[in-house]
Amino acid sequence: MVGRGPWGTMGKMEAETESFLMPLRQYVSTEFLQWRGHGDPLEREGGARSYQFSRARHAIYHALAALGVGAGDRVLAPAYLCVAAVEAVTALGASVDFHDVRDDCSVDVAVVEGEIQPNTRALICVHYFGFPQRMEALRELCDRRGLLLLEDCAHVLPRVAGAPQLGRVGDVAVFSWPKLLPVEDGATLVVNRAAPALAVRWEREELPETLQTLKDMWDRTMAWTDWSVAKGAYGWLQRSKAVLRQGRLGVVARARGEEDGPWFDLKLANWPMSRASRWILAHTDLEAIRRRRRQHYELLGERIQGIRGVTSLFPRLEEGVCPWVYPLRFEGRPKAHLELRAMGIPAIAWDGVRPAGIFPDEFPRADFLYDNLVMLPVHQSLRRRDLELIAESVERVAGAGQVL
Repeated sequence: MVGRGPWGTMGKMEAETESFLMPLRQYVSTEFLQWRGHGDPLEREGGARSYQFSRARHAIYHALAALGVGAGDRVLAPAYLCVAAVEAVTALGASVDFHDVRDDCSVDVAVVEGEIQPNTRALICVHYFGFPQRMEALRELCDRRGLLLLEDCAHVLPRVAGAPQLGRVGDVAVFSWPKLLPVEDGATLVVNRAAPALAVRWEREELPETLQTLKDMWDRTMAWTDWSVAKGAYGWLQRSKAVLRQGRLGVVARARGEEDGPWFDLKLANWPMSRASRWILAHTDLEAIRRRRRQHYELLGERIQGIRGVTSLFPRLEEGVCPWVYPLRFEGRPKAHLELRAMGIPAIAWDGVRPAGIFPDEFPRADFLYDNLVMLPVHQSLRRRDLELIAESVERVAGAGQVL
């Protein structure tokens, strides 16, 4: 299985087992599972409707369609954005305009308002890396100018209880589970305000697709787990041609799309979240994951903030925030993520998912972020030694930059 990601073209399992010294993303662990299920955490909020899709890009498409966005309309979005979100809008026949963001990815409301056109219908707001935007000011702007507000919560882990949720201020909000949980697919669309019910002609998940999803989860877990008994059983199965013969599950067409690829495909827009991913979501201890990710972020921050030539985008982790990654910049060293990847560190950047409609020098701050912002993993499957290795590698790259 080969897909194109933010860093080029590579096989999914090769990217996670051969190129890196630690897992690129989280895998299934009994440490974060609960026997008693709780369902989708966004379904229990009163007054809102929720729908589960295979991918967040498809949820964005259906959300805007339900709100009446279509041909001739314009949608305003930040210039620092993945192309899949833009393609979800253009698939409706609408156009996308962009506004610049600050160096810390925050939104300048005055800049946003200056980009509103007479036929602008909606505004997309992104809570980058799990850190909240100023939603009160954006909500006031949208109400005053008659715009719909879509909260992109793809990097947000919702709270099970307690403080108000991100994703409750916009007319609609979209959450993406594979970025934070050990699932192969899954996104929840939340409709907060009056809108017609979604008329989705859901595709049916066949048994081979369910089995393939389970196998993908199992492969990722077995690639990194230390559980020797399971690893031994897995090795035996991999060698057993009677069980995993070429032409069986290995060639099932994954109509759900691939996590490696950010591109929008309209043919896949009606696929629901897989059964296996729904089960994992319903039985995951979200607060335990939140605590572990926050702990990893703070441990990594303690080391990185003392390194000369490196600037953390969010040096302080606010209460309630569950980070997706640790974003930072290397002074005078563009594309530093490539150097880290060469060292076996699964750093990522968005230079490969930049929308074609964003031209060089048009949005200077977004240009800078595409070239310079590096995202380090802090997910719950990392260990203390992984974080130490990440920090040491960051120090080496920063030190090489100082020498140059």
